[in-house]
Amino acid sequence: MLISIAVIIILILLALNVSYRLQIKEISRQIDFISNTNTNKIVTTNIKFKEVNDLVSKLNSLLAKQKEINQNISLKDKELREAITNISHDIRTPLTSLNGYFQLLIKSNDKESSERYISIIKNRINTLTVLLDDMFTYIKIQDGKYLENQEVLDINNLVKESLLSHYETFKLKEIEPTLNLPKEAITITANKISLNRIFNNLITNSLTYGSDFMSVNLYQENSIINIVFKNGVKNLENLDIENVFKRFYKTDHARTGDSSGLGLAIIKELVESMEGSICANIHNNNFTVHIKLKATYFTEDYGL
Repeated sequence: MLISIAVIIILILLALNVSYRLQIKEISRQIDFISNTNTNKIVTTNIKFKEVNDLVSKLNSLLAKQKEINQNISLKDKELREAITNISHDIRTPLTSLNGYFQLLIKSNDKESSERYISIIKNRINTLTVLLDDMFTYIKIQDGKYLENQEVLDINNLVKESLLSHYETFKLKEIEPTLNLPKEAITITANKISLNRIFNNLITNSLTYGSDFMSVNLYQENSIINIVFKNGVKNLENLDIENVFKRFYKTDHARTGDSSGLGLAIIKELVESMEGSICANIHNNNFTVHIKLKATYFTEDYGL
């Protein structure tokens, strides 16, 4: 009797062993198929033992994560190719123009014409500098290097300093910015270069694509700092409000060489890296960018 029971147990164990081996072989086959095929299939099993089900569950979790990684890599690769195409196109235009005006300058014997060519060449070089600076800045933001060296900063002063740095351009365009800044110092813990970049890009965007006026409104609601830039719009019909923060977006797609299309995209990346929010809207032919950041603390009136 005992021998019979032992034989039965041995047979059951052998059967389980064979079943386990067959199932492992089947799981291995399924993994090979899923790995080498673009499919949404998952690993399945007919054995209802907890250990096997746990293994299958973890394998499916790993496969899902790997698929997500592959999709992200594919997306990044596509974005990189598009970025290279856009960058090459934007740089080629001013470079071609530079070469043309250099040739004219070399051949020119007229002082007035030579001075005009030199002025245009300087302008094209500045354009290239801005394009490359935008591109390198965007790459640095992706690496998280723009958030280092944080300090307590007075946003009121940073806004005024940024506006003053564009004084000559405002004067040339006959625009006098309207400021609505509080008397109290609104402060934030942040990277100074990042904040200056945000303000300078907003001002440059207003001067490049705006018209008539520009206003800056700065105020604090509880612990939230509100920064609102508003300007008139030259060509309202060309402005796609849904895509203004996308990389390489340009108001006029026919314009090339004078803008990287990264200005507002850089602002968005920087604001969100500070755990802030940014939005844009159009009202009464005015373009408005509204930024919200977390304040550090309020100080007493410092008498603006």
